[in-house]
Amino acid sequence: LNLKNFWTGEWLSFWTLKDNILEGKVLLNTYYFEEGNVQFKLKKTFNENLNSKDLNELSDEVINTIKKLEDGIQNELDQIYDSLSD
Repeated sequence: LNLKNFWTGEWLSFWTLKDNILEGKVLLNTYYFEEGNVQFKLKKTFNENLNSKDLNELSDEVINTIKKLEDGIQNELDQIYDSLSD
């Protein structure tokens, strides 16, 4: 939330793990309202098979997989924002 600079947004992530399958959903909503109204909404789902059998390894794999997938979204957004002026 940054109302003095005319923008707001939220990033929501939902993840479940069942039988070594990590399912996730990321919802993104941004709103920019200086000299007009611009909204950007994104919904992305994931379904990843994990390989770890040991509980400690599995927890590390879950964390690393979520980080990798969410970092990928952020990198895609950076590329989109860099090309908006074009």
